[in-house]
Amino acid sequence: SAQSSTDEVQRPSVAQDVPSAAVAADLPDASASNAMPWHEPDSEADAFNHALQATEEALSQQAPAAHWQPRLERALAAVETEGLRGVLEKHGWSGQQFVDSPELAELL
Repeated sequence: SAQSSTDEVQRPSVAQDVPSAAVAADLPDASASNAMPWHEPDSEADAFNHALQATEEALSQQAPAAHWQPRLERALAAVETEGLRGVLEKHGWSGQQFVDSPELAELL
């Protein structure tokens, strides 16, 4: 009947859901971006993203460096990779901290 064919259109079959589930499996897991101390970035891109977020957070503080710099340094040290280290060293990074307070806008 016409009614049953309408019902079939409105109810996706399991086979129709499989492609979307496969696409969803390729998306990054939101819980993978947690800030646990043992979390290590999966790639250079992750390290740069974490560094960017930490720098933006420090910049938004609009406070003296003594307030935001220790937290920024801990965040950067936790995700440091070879590529990120090379960028940070240009801004006075010694491996665990900045020699002098960095210009946050220049880090971005």
